[in-house]
This record gives sequence, C-alpha cells and structure tokens, in this order.
Amino acid sequence: MDNQRDQNFSKPDSVASFSSLGSENKPRWLRLMLIGIGMAGLVSLFMAGLLTGCTGRPEAPPAGSAGATPSTGATGSQATARPAADPTPSPEPPDSGGPTMDTIIAQTRHFQGDLNAPVTIIEFSDFQCPYCSRFSHETLPLLKEQYLKPGIVRIGYRHAAYQGEGSFLAAEASECAADQNAFWDYHDRLIHRLAVEGKRDFTSETLKQFAAELGLDSETFNACLDEGKYAELVRSETEQLQSLGVSGTPTFLINGKRLIGAQPFELFQQTIDAARNGERDPSNMAVEMEEEEEEQPLTEDPAALGSPEELMAMLTERTRHFQGDPNAPITIIEFSDFQCPFCSRFSAETAPKIQAQYVETGLVRMGYLHAAYQGEGSFLAAEASECAADQNAFWDYHDRLVHRLAVEGKRDFTSETLKQFAVELGLDPETFNACLDEGKYAELVQNETQEVHQLGVTGTPTFIINGKGIRGAQPFEVFEQIIDSELEE
Repeated sequence: MDNQRDQNFSKPDSVASFSSLGSENKPRWLRLMLIGIGMAGLVSLFMAGLLTGCTGRPEAPPAGSAGATPSTGATGSQATARPAADPTPSPEPPDSGGPTMDTIIAQTRHFQGDLNAPVTIIEFSDFQCPYCSRFSHETLPLLKEQYLKPGIVRIGYRHAAYQGEGSFLAAEASECAADQNAFWDYHDRLIHRLAVEGKRDFTSETLKQFAAELGLDSETFNACLDEGKYAELVRSETEQLQSLGVSGTPTFLINGKRLIGAQPFELFQQTIDAARNGERDPSNMAVEMEEEEEEQPLTEDPAALGSPEELMAMLTERTRHFQGDPNAPITIIEFSDFQCPFCSRFSAETAPKIQAQYVETGLVRMGYLHAAYQGEGSFLAAEASECAADQNAFWDYHDRLVHRLAVEGKRDFTSETLKQFAVELGLDPETFNACLDEGKYAELVQNETQEVHQLGVTGTPTFIINGKGIRGAQPFEVFEQIIDSELEE
C-alpha cells in the first residue's frame, strides 16, 4: 500500500466553512470561473466545445424506434409537434460557429405556454437530478404564475439523462406518456417523486405505476417502455446536449442567455425582464454556451474582490487529501464525485499522465474535494474514502473506487461493496466498518458538498489550477497547456 501519497490534514468533525467566499461577497471572476469559462485565458479552450462534465451518461440502453409527438400538460399548455421521420436532427451550427436559439427550439418537442410568447426558456434536465427537481418544485410554479399564464414566456424541455440507467428510463417513460398527450403530467409526477417523496427509484415497475396513477392506457404505455421505443431518441438527445457544452443539470437558455443550476426565482425574473426589454432578440440569436466576458458591470465593490492567489490559499487550507510535493509550484484542486463517469474517466486516463509528467517530478501537487452530487451512493463512497483515510489509504481507496466504475463498469457503492474494497486493500475491517456504519464522516461529506456547490461548482469534475478554472474530463493536452503556461510565469 502506497501511504506516501496520502498527506492528510487532521480531520475536524466537519469541514471549515467557505463563508469567506459566500454568495454575498464572492468575487464575480470566481463565480464566472466556476460556472463556465474559467479565467479569461481559458475562453478559447471552452469555445472549442470541450465541456464534458458529470453528470455524464452510462452505456446507452438498447436502441428502438423514435417517434415524435405533440404533448400537453395538465393545464392545457401547448406543445410543438415534430416530424416522426427525424425527431432529433443533428444540430447544424450557423456560420457564427455555434447553434442559434432557433435551431435549439426546432429540436425541442415539449413546450408549455403560449407558442408566440416573446421569451423562450429551454431547460436541459435530468429526472434523477436533485437540483432539477428543486427548480421544478420551487421555482417553476412561480414562473408559470408570473410569466406563462400572461403569455410572456414559454418553457421547453430537453433530456440530459446524465445520471445513469434510472435517468434514461425515466426520460423514455416521459416520452411514452407524451404519446398519450401527458408529457407534462408525467414530468410533474416524476418531480413529485424526488422533490416531495424523496425517492428516485425509477425502475420499470415504478414508472408503469405512475402511468396507471395518471390514468394512461397501461397496455400502450407498458409496451412502449418495454420495447425501448424512445431509447435511441433519449440517447441521441443527451449526446447532442453534451456536444453543445451542457455539462451539468439543470441548465437553461433564456432567449439565448445561459443560466446554470437551480437558481432563485429572482435571477430568472431579472433575465426574463431583460429579454422582454429587447436586450436579447431571440431570432437567429447565437446561443451563449459560454459566460459573457468581463465587460459586464460588477455587482460587488471592486475593493472587496479576491484574487486567484487568495482562492488557492483558501482551497488549499480546506483540502485534506493531497498527492505530490507540498512545495510544488502548481496546485490542482479537483472537485469530484465517485459515481461520476467523467470523473472516473479523468482519474483513469488523464490523471496518470499528469502524475508521470508533473507530480512525480515535483512540479504539481493534486488535491481532492468531495462534490457528492449523484445521490446516496456518492455520499456513501465519499464517506468510505474518509474512513480509509483514517488508515492512511485515501488514495488507494480512491483508486479502487475509480477502477470499479472506469474498468469494471459498476457503481454499486453499497455498504457491503465498500466494506469489501477495504478488505481487498488490507485495511483493518473492524475499524473501517465501524467508521462507515456510524456515519463518522457523513456530516463532513455533506458540508463539503454543500459548500462546494455554493462556490458555483455545478458539475463534476471541476478543477482549479493555480486559481484558473477548468471543467470536465478534458484531454491531457488541455491540462498540459495550462500547467506549462503557469510554469512559464
């Protein structure tokens, strides 16, 4: 066991607060960096369409026929119909180099609200995503009351089924419901399951039960779901959105203006009102897949803005797990989730190259912070890694979890499986099992995840490299370019 790599700070009962960079005084450059483009020098990298953060997709389910139907919600809201022959056409970016709002709208099958509304919101979402359900349960009703009913806004829905088999199956089921003009009713039932009942057990049996509850024709619905009628449609749409740079859910386009995350109603209100005032014309508008640049007015007192150096000092202080020389000139902090496929891809493919070229030569040290966004398995795996760290084996256990997903193709991070990994690594099972069973690090993982999200990290993996941000499982060459640039400075 290689304990040399595990340099652990003494662990408190819960992580120190990141309140010094809370929303009330967080530097605008930091918020922009963490939610999209990173620092200004990284704009060209992200413009190249390399955003692939998690929330990634698993292996696609079996392909089936993909029909397209109009759908209406419970309130009789309108929907656009798509030709069945080509339900998910490949996006063809205009000469400007990116998609337009018109092309996004043309590929969206499900709308609610007046089709002639001056403002269009497209939501890219995942039925298993907790933040998506929060938006739909808390913010969407306010939008409907203030903007949809008066005919000011229409809202469209696109599938970004990033969180595994349940996400894919729930999305397919919603399309089967759409065959019976019940997409939005079914959408709302799925949201209620997660937001109110606290469950995302989207199995075939549960999804069929929801259809029965809504009074749908069970035979038709069940046949649609069993034969995978919309499996290919959901897979294709999810892949398309990734190619557009939608790396986390929920993501919204409001007349081309991008918002990421379950933002408060006031932020939607501000963006919608700006669009109504003609600040953003939706016709053939280039979609803003990158955040706008720094000519936007600052909302904070410029004197209160922090610096990349201050950010790195704060993050380094709060990071417990490092590998590499503590005196290395470059520090990389990774925000990650053990159930995230793109995180495991980075750890299996790119991290070894960074290790060989930079960490082992003393040029880089790498730290890890938990962003356990993908449910109970993510939390439990993160807790287990902390229990392993008690025995100076964080990185060995980290590598075992990565191998489970990246090589073995499984993310069955149950208590039993996690305990078995500890045995395989030669840890003391009695100590490890007691740590996991009593939830010794449950609060630590929860607090760290919440605080990372408050910093604006909405997708995993996200990296901070000497104060510069990068999102997604980027190829080694992207990291190499940034690291070498920092070394030259």
